[in-house]
Amino acid sequence: MSWSSAKPWVVVAAGSSGWVTVAAALAAAGGDRVAAVVIGDDAANLLRTCATTYVAVPVADRADDAVRIAEALVPTHDRVIVTAPGGLLAPLGGFTLADVAWALRAPVVVAADADAVNDVRLTLEVLERRHVPAAVVAVGPAGDLNDLPVTLGGELPADAADRPDFAERSREWLDPLLAERPEPAKRAVTGKRVAVAVLILVVAALQALYMITLFTDGEATIEPENRAVVGYAEARPARPVPPTPAAAPCVPARAGTVPLTPDAATTARVNAAWTRIEAGLAAKAPLTAASLRPGADPAHLRAMQALTGVQFPADLAASLLRHDGAQPRAGFEFPPFHRYLGLDEIYTEWLSSCRAIGGSRADGTWWHRLFVPFAAAGDGGSLLVDQRPGMGGRVGDFVPEEGTRFGNRPPSFLALLEAVATSLETGSPYRPAALPDGTLDWL
Repeated sequence: MSWSSAKPWVVVAAGSSGWVTVAAALAAAGGDRVAAVVIGDDAANLLRTCATTYVAVPVADRADDAVRIAEALVPTHDRVIVTAPGGLLAPLGGFTLADVAWALRAPVVVAADADAVNDVRLTLEVLERRHVPAAVVAVGPAGDLNDLPVTLGGELPADAADRPDFAERSREWLDPLLAERPEPAKRAVTGKRVAVAVLILVVAALQALYMITLFTDGEATIEPENRAVVGYAEARPARPVPPTPAAAPCVPARAGTVPLTPDAATTARVNAAWTRIEAGLAAKAPLTAASLRPGADPAHLRAMQALTGVQFPADLAASLLRHDGAQPRAGFEFPPFHRYLGLDEIYTEWLSSCRAIGGSRADGTWWHRLFVPFAAAGDGGSLLVDQRPGMGGRVGDFVPEEGTRFGNRPPSFLALLEAVATSLETGSPYRPAALPDGTLDWL
């Protein structure tokens, strides 16, 4: 294992609540495109701001979801950071961050404060036994952390998260090994290479889900010359906890699916509809207009399709390239109250539904793994497109207590988008209501 950006890095807390600050500093210093995979927590606002791509993974009973997502993001990002609240061995359903680090062959950055030396030493001991290199980054004055058997990988001010120049200062607070940006030539990835890399990762993940590798217990003598400038010396691993095989409906069964790039004609119609919507929102609800995010990176769009094994319809793909969803606060909604989701949120919604109810009805009358949710309601419901063969990307309405209904929505995502644009202009077929605070509601 090494500190190369060719593999994800895992950030853990050791007696410190500064794990978000450390992860955000690594993201800010990590290059032009940094992905953050956060397990069981979607409130890391500083990290969300510093990362180009932010994926929240629900806590469940296995580690392979986070592992598969992180590996799929590596080819299209300068750095991928995986983290979660709690320490290295804090329970995350049926696994821990130690299991994730081992499965990813990833180095670990330990976020610590001066009062947590005992916790840090215990964390380093566990990592040493699992053959995982580690660096320690202090949050606040280092104090007794300087006496650790590793060179500190950085020292962040206690108020770092509150500083307006946080992103610019992050590199100077970190050791050069952790703050070094990849060379541009090393980051150049063509669309074809991205697709091939993601496909290989997905196939490898599928194979790994059904294999268990056992390692013999043992101890190793740690020689001083094995110790890196920043990092803990490596030893023979203890027996890891193998990932539990994923539930069948959530495995990308169609790993050979070719990710779709929308055609020019569809893209033109989608962009025309969005131009009308943007104009209507600017006039009626400027706060909601501002909630629309910039377009997604095409490589990210291809990666998410490969990750789910579902080819998105051309109209939805073109829409995501125009606007990668809407911010949660005052976010743009499809009638009546479904907020438009970005790629990372689509995957989170898809994975949650797939794991909870994906196998409840094999015929898809309740929910199917080839559904792509693109908008979510606060009650757990969603609007989705049906990508099962022969269904033509029709729009459905999933209600948790009732299942998925079709026929009460426009026949396609593009038809829905154009109906929204018309409604903002004429008040029909949906009735928009501009609120005094600059947001839009649907009556």
